[in-house]
Amino acid sequence: MRYQTHLPTIALEYRDNHHAAVTIPAGKMINLVGQAEDGFLVVEVDGEQLRILESDLMDRMTAGATRAAERSVLDRVAINRKISRAKRNRTCLR
Repeated sequence: MRYQTHLPTIALEYRDNHHAAVTIPAGKMINLVGQAEDGFLVVEVDGEQLRILESDLMDRMTAGATRAAERSVLDRVAINRKISRAKRNRTCLR
C-alpha cells in the first residue's frame, strides 16, 4: 500500500551492523511492506527498506489507497500484536 508523507518522519535504517535514524522528507511516497518482528512497520522508500512506528504512519502520512485497504493492513498488525502478547503471557504463566 502506498502512502505519501505530509510531515518529515524519522525512520530506522539498518546500516553498518546497527540501526541508524534517517529522515523521510515531506512529500515522499512510501510503500508499506508489512510488520517487523519488533513491532515496527516495514516500509520501502526509494528501494530501501526502513522501519517506522505505526503512530507515525497514522499521524504523518496520507494513504494512496482506500480506507478499507488501509484498515485491513493495520488490523493485521493489531492482530499480530495480540497474538504475540497472548503467546508471551501463556509462556509466563507456565
